[in-house]
Amino acid sequence: SSADEATSPLAPGILPSLLSNEKIAAFLEEPTEGALTGLLLLDGRPTFVAVSTVTDSKMDRARAGFVIFTRELTEQLQQRVAAQTLLPLSFRLRSAHEPVFSDAGPSSSAGVLEAAALITGLGAIRDLSGKHIVTVEFSQPRDILQQGVATRNSLMAVMAAFLVVANIVVLLFVDRTV
Repeated sequence: SSADEATSPLAPGILPSLLSNEKIAAFLEEPTEGALTGLLLLDGRPTFVAVSTVTDSKMDRARAGFVIFTRELTEQLQQRVAAQTLLPLSFRLRSAHEPVFSDAGPSSSAGVLEAAALITGLGAIRDLSGKHIVTVEFSQPRDILQQGVATRNSLMAVMAAFLVVANIVVLLFVDRTV
């Protein structure tokens, strides 16, 4: 952990919210060998959650309790993730008017919106229950596509000019031989 990250107990209202989540409650009743990790909306803010059993290193003894870690998806963390991925990422809470995603069944978790000058990627970040709670988005200019289109158009113009010149030369050659 870095120096700017603090470790502190859970805020008073957070623990009841965590324990009321069906996935966390089921894990506390019947824990698995691995930890339960995911994202939850706690107090209206997306928060990473990890719940793990406390046992000895060989897991020979009965569990002695649970460890719960949380980390809010703060603006600072979002900027850090964007800097590490080298993408202009933006995170926002799910809107009722998302253009691509729904909560129904096995819906899409990613989408791409394409325009002539810009390409935008969208991703649904789902909570432990599979409900879409956060949308991550990045947009990039389509410079490479635009360069490719310009190169193709230039090549087509050069080929057309070559064919016109070649046809004129053939016609002149045929005219002289006749």
